[in-house]
Amino acid sequence: MKRKLLLMMASLLLAGAVSAQQQSWWTTSVNTHERSSNTPIVATISIDGDAQTDFTNLTLGAFASDGLRGTTYNTNSVYNNQVWIQVYYNYNTTEAISFKLYDATNQTEYAYCTVTPPTTTQDEGWGTPTNPVELNFTATPQTETQTIALTAGTNWFSTYVDITLDDLKAALVEAVPSGTIVIKSKTQNVRYINGRWIGQLNTFNPAMMYLITVNADCTIELEGTPIDPTTLSITITKGSNYIAFPYEESMAPANFFGTLPPANGDIVKSKTQNVRYLNSRWIGQLTDLEPGMGYIYVSSSDDGKVFVFPAAQ
Repeated sequence: MKRKLLLMMASLLLAGAVSAQQQSWWTTSVNTHERSSNTPIVATISIDGDAQTDFTNLTLGAFASDGLRGTTYNTNSVYNNQVWIQVYYNYNTTEAISFKLYDATNQTEYAYCTVTPPTTTQDEGWGTPTNPVELNFTATPQTETQTIALTAGTNWFSTYVDITLDDLKAALVEAVPSGTIVIKSKTQNVRYINGRWIGQLNTFNPAMMYLITVNADCTIELEGTPIDPTTLSITITKGSNYIAFPYEESMAPANFFGTLPPANGDIVKSKTQNVRYLNSRWIGQLTDLEPGMGYIYVSSSDDGKVFVFPAAQ
């Protein structure tokens, strides 16, 4: 069955190879030679619960922490209202795969899919023609409320919901109606005093950690759509870098920073703990990065490098 499935997929993908290069919505191309293995996925697609039967203008993309890993285009990779897609990865590794869908008819990208496949470890496939994976995309994701406890003094802060700086300011003033509040990035700050905000900081970057200073213990509630971490990146330069942790679940430093790659001697600090990268592994007390917290990445490398946030695990 597996051999028949792979042969059918190969013919479909070869037939669409030329149009795939011409019609790619995502600018990153998939270099199949960079990966040692692939896994075939057979899926049906729905948008807000409506099963899709016309795939003429639809492009499905599979993504891992470092970007695009596979695409399927129009009717060339469709059979019996099912999509056939190959996802490339390095053999014997575990990587979470997520999906995005692009509809050229209305130029809409659907980045919110209710199903994420299991981590890939071998060429065993996922879904079959008789039991396909159901990928249900939503045009407008449901909002979530993130509750974050702050202590009197300075807090290292980030969020996993999409908010503006005004949203954060409003939540802080509601939680601490009197006294001074300070929001600080690495280079700028804004201060709430005598009933108004004063300072240079005027935007909120979800990839960046912020320092929030309040004069009393409090709890803030932030409402917004969940952030897709794979859309975030930040340039890491030598020295200290303020980095957010935009996830709902904790993650080990090795998993979070695995795509850098780290340099020998790099350090990750929380407000109270740290972990150092030595001899190809992380050593220290900081075992997990936590939602709502921010971190300082101390880079020992002279060369700047772009850190693309990994997919949630």
